[in-house]
Amino acid sequence: MSSNFPQGYFYIKSRQNGFVLDVFDGGMSNDTQIIVYPQKYNDASNQLWSYDDGFLNQKWGYHDGFIHVLADPRLVLDIRGGISKEGSQIILYERKHQNNANQQWVVEPFGNAGGQYAHLSHEIIAGAAAFEAVRAYARHQQNEGKPIAHPHAKEAIAAIASAELLEQHNWGGDKEQAKKAAEQAAQNYYTREYEGFPSVQ
Repeated sequence: MSSNFPQGYFYIKSRQNGFVLDVFDGGMSNDTQIIVYPQKYNDASNQLWSYDDGFLNQKWGYHDGFIHVLADPRLVLDIRGGISKEGSQIILYERKHQNNANQQWVVEPFGNAGGQYAHLSHEIIAGAAAFEAVRAYARHQQNEGKPIAHPHAKEAIAAIASAELLEQHNWGGDKEQAKKAAEQAAQNYYTREYEGFPSVQ
């Protein structure tokens, strides 16, 4: 079943108010809230999304403006209570056939595609790569049944961030500068989210 999401990173923008989906405070724990918030063009890594095949209950589809669970297309992303203000929570709710503006979304490719990656700052590119690196590392460790905190975790995450950044072929900025920024940002994300976890020696 097709997801209809674009490749690469994108914003998810509400048709009701023009706000975008935002990971509250850049959190990375499983219970972090998703909210709507004004779109950011700098330091926007907590508003950028990508589609990866995952478990069935974590797969999403995009059709007719609705973002729905592939396992049950009746359940869609919904701005809780239809409240049109920044910080409103996002929930799963049964699809409404009328008065459904709070369930309607526009997927906007990061940089609006068309070669505009070249005009984005290295901080944005680095932040997106860093966020993806920490997420990929944590997912790998969990799948392997290993602790997230590890003496060599920062080095591993920095390497993943570098590789992720080099995949941004459409971006024409200073990749060496962005690579260093991505490595540092990834290590900072890791420190903030996981350094308090138990580690193995």
